[in-house]
Amino acid sequence: MPNPKRIGGYRILSEIGSGRFGAVYRARDTLSDRDVALKALTNIANPGDLARFRREVRLTHEIDHPNVMRALHYGEDCGVHFIVMELMPISLRDILARGRLSLARSVDVCRQAAFGLRAAHERGVVHGGVKPDNILLDSAGAVKVSDFGLARAEGLRTTGGAGSRVGAPLYTSPEQ
Repeated sequence: MPNPKRIGGYRILSEIGSGRFGAVYRARDTLSDRDVALKALTNIANPGDLARFRREVRLTHEIDHPNVMRALHYGEDCGVHFIVMELMPISLRDILARGRLSLARSVDVCRQAAFGLRAAHERGVVHGGVKPDNILLDSAGAVKVSDFGLARAEGLRTTGGAGSRVGAPLYTSPEQ
């Protein structure tokens, strides 16, 4: 689905990023007339992909914390499953590409991300893909952890089979 013009009640403005399972777009909510982030699952290779996406939706609804990105809406339009989230203007990866952060700012970003991850852990959720791309910041400096697509919840089976790996290799702990 290259360059969609509309998904659900959202007008696509531009692509923010893409990955193995789909893309994230800057979109205009036509009802509220505000910009949002819309994550569309466009590459469903197997039923596990859709199950992982649905789990991400559920988990982002269950974790209510100012440092965790929450889903505002989710749905399906013409076979495209999507999540709508608040639009955060920049990722930690983008900031680090410009240069180093001061020590104080580094500590603040890590502290806020840790608070969000602690809230997830208190709900029995292990993120599984923490990396600079998934740490988002707003213009006021607030930090939100995003992309719970690889998360594991207590009591749920992992997404892969025996010996499978999930996550970004550069940011995966050695024991995984």
